[in-house]
Amino acid sequence: MKNSFLLVVTILTISLSLVVQPFTVTANSADFSVKAILPENQRTANISYFDVKLLPKEETTFQVEIENHSEATKTYEIKLNAATTNMNGVINYGEPGEDEERDSSLKINFGEIANTEPLVSIEAGAKKNISIHVSMPNEVIDGVILGGITIFEAEEIGEKKEQITNRFSYSVGVLISQNDERQPIDLNFKGVNVTQENRRNMISAHIQNTSARIINGLSVDTRIYRENQENPLFHREANDLRMAPNSNFNFGVETNNQPLRGGRYTMS
Repeated sequence: MKNSFLLVVTILTISLSLVVQPFTVTANSADFSVKAILPENQRTANISYFDVKLLPKEETTFQVEIENHSEATKTYEIKLNAATTNMNGVINYGEPGEDEERDSSLKINFGEIANTEPLVSIEAGAKKNISIHVSMPNEVIDGVILGGITIFEAEEIGEKKEQITNRFSYSVGVLISQNDERQPIDLNFKGVNVTQENRRNMISAHIQNTSARIINGLSVDTRIYRENQENPLFHREANDLRMAPNSNFNFGVETNNQPLRGGRYTMS
């Protein structure tokens, strides 16, 4: 399909609203719960995520409480990673999906400056705190580091204890900064991809946020035209999208299963 037509990119219309919105813990239905134990150096109280200021070479330890509400001993897997932006324009604090690649502008990955025990077992009806140790690099950072601590309910398969299947998960956000200066927004349009999502043909605009800041209230309006035609073949508009710092995503426009004839197209 990619060889059957040529896309010529003109203008991608993007508008922004600079309203700061809080991010939240995300979860699926599960027989366990997770709570961030906010540290003394927490910058914002009465929230469910970590928000701290850490200087170069400074170290700290986060505590997360896991409570097993089931009637059996359970094993939980802990993953640490940088926040990404998924194809729906939503910040993902959990493990990146297949369409969420690490951005070339990301200098400090939370998953690389933090460590914790990968697995923990908790008896039925019990609670346990896990520790996540963070060591800042010896460099001054501008903007923010945004990451996630994700806890999966894991299930042992047969007698092979080393084989784990993830079931449900909670993600706790981590926001690290060194000052209160807000970085200017730097959005790039990286090109056009032709893909399939759930067997649906998509023409996607690849959008990149190279600034070390969260972008809120992002609006994207795209139209696909066949050359020399005034009416768009396909159109998609979306508002109130969000992007993680130093991340990228594909904003897809469905073709409604219409075949794309060979030729020249314009996205505007």
